[in-house]
Amino acid sequence: MRLIKFQSLISTLQFTCKAVIPGTTFLQHMTDLTRGVPNHFHHIRLNEEFFKDLNMWKAFLAGWNGRSIFLDSTVTLSLDMSLYTNASGAIGFGGYFNGIWFQGRWPPICNLTKTGV
Repeated sequence: MRLIKFQSLISTLQFTCKAVIPGTTFLQHMTDLTRGVPNHFHHIRLNEEFFKDLNMWKAFLAGWNGRSIFLDSTVTLSLDMSLYTNASGAIGFGGYFNGIWFQGRWPPICNLTKTGV
């Protein structure tokens, strides 16, 4: 599929996500395929992840009743869950959840200070 047609498909699905909020879950692999393609008329090789995401869209839309299946209709406040988090791009992350502290370092591939991002 040519990049320009593929971007049109992604745009349509992104627009659909304004009403179908959980649909954004199934767009990441699709957008990843467009990275680094220099010309709108170059062809994109559609991989297994693309077809899995496309099948999820088909299954989701065929059975969707107009309500969210991933997002709760009520919001649970962090105070009610006792969830608090923080992170540093150079060091790692940490948090507190229901009386338990946790922390960790980012894997080397995620270290933003080394990649210059």
